[in-house]
Amino acid sequence: MFTKQEILDRIAEKRAKGELLEAGYNLACFIATASMIDIKDKSGHDYAHHFLRVSRYSTDSEAKMIMGVLHDVVEDTDWTLDDLRTLGFSERIIKGIEGVTHQDGELYFDSIERCSLNGDSTDVKLKDNFDNMSQARNTFLPQDKDLERLKKYTITRNYLGDVKTDFIKAGTPVHEWMALKGPEMQDFEIVKKYSTKYRAQLGIS
Repeated sequence: MFTKQEILDRIAEKRAKGELLEAGYNLACFIATASMIDIKDKSGHDYAHHFLRVSRYSTDSEAKMIMGVLHDVVEDTDWTLDDLRTLGFSERIIKGIEGVTHQDGELYFDSIERCSLNGDSTDVKLKDNFDNMSQARNTFLPQDKDLERLKKYTITRNYLGDVKTDFIKAGTPVHEWMALKGPEMQDFEIVKKYSTKYRAQLGIS
């Protein structure tokens, strides 16, 4: 399969010859497939199923469909936002992907708070979250780590949903949002584990 540099070089060559190659959905699918061809999901299925489903959930916008295809590329491969920018993807798409990309050293709920600051990122993360929460394709019984992950995803879905409905402002710390919810949506121990702001409030380094 093509490496990142081969793709960048081939596209540069085509454009130098005056051949039109739009930075659109086809190119996004090619990049995602080439860069993640050997990646499987937790059930051993080809990872393309996941990013294509996330893309198809976002059919209200071509830009968000592209973000859906590429939402894990920067986080999980050697592609960077600048690489995508070089290929001509719009700044809206770049910023949307940046919002859903977990950064090195970033705690989980810190990344979700940052994601909520961009409306496109919020929508794509909700689609990603919906697909990740599906247990239908599991070929294994959930273990403790899977249940913890499901809790994180449930908190994320409700938090981002409340951002979209203006129940809270984008970027609100997750622990402050959680304090507004009923006991059925409160688990401050898991927030303490994955939130820098809450840990700082508690005096935990």
